[in-house]
Amino acid sequence: MRIYLPGTLDDLTDDVRRTGRMTVPAGRAHAVTAPMRAGADPADRDALEQNEFDALLAAADDSLVRIGESPEVPWQRLVIVVDLAEDAVVPLPAGGAEGATDEEAEPESVVWIGQDIAQVDVVCVHVDEPSAAALIQDVLAGSDAAMEAIADADLLRYDGTELSEVPGRRNDE
Repeated sequence: MRIYLPGTLDDLTDDVRRTGRMTVPAGRAHAVTAPMRAGADPADRDALEQNEFDALLAAADDSLVRIGESPEVPWQRLVIVVDLAEDAVVPLPAGGAEGATDEEAEPESVVWIGQDIAQVDVVCVHVDEPSAAALIQDVLAGSDAAMEAIADADLLRYDGTELSEVPGRRNDE
């Protein structure tokens, strides 16, 4: 099962960049879940790609949350893509808490990884360009305009064999 892990550039340690392998931490992630596939024609490649893109964007949103919780990390969204066995992942109910507003509702892509899983190959990563740091700083300061702009910003894709080339910088550079 393809999993989209919200991360920060600090998750791409020297060892991960060198080996292309990582320990996937237990916790929240995103995937194309059964509710997302429901009603879609399994032969419709466009629908599958849209579901994958939606899961990727939800993980990118969660990456912003992680950056906000640890503002000392580089201010670039990061999504790490891995493949896990389906039994390692538990889908969570979509919608969130009863009575939640649309803004508070959880995306259908939310899954839970039950335990740390060692030595998993990184399929690829998606990361903001270093120039996005100023925009993310504005997002963290509560700017609605910056949030709209970052939602429209493209993420750069790096294959698991290209991790040493992922750009990043410290916030004080």
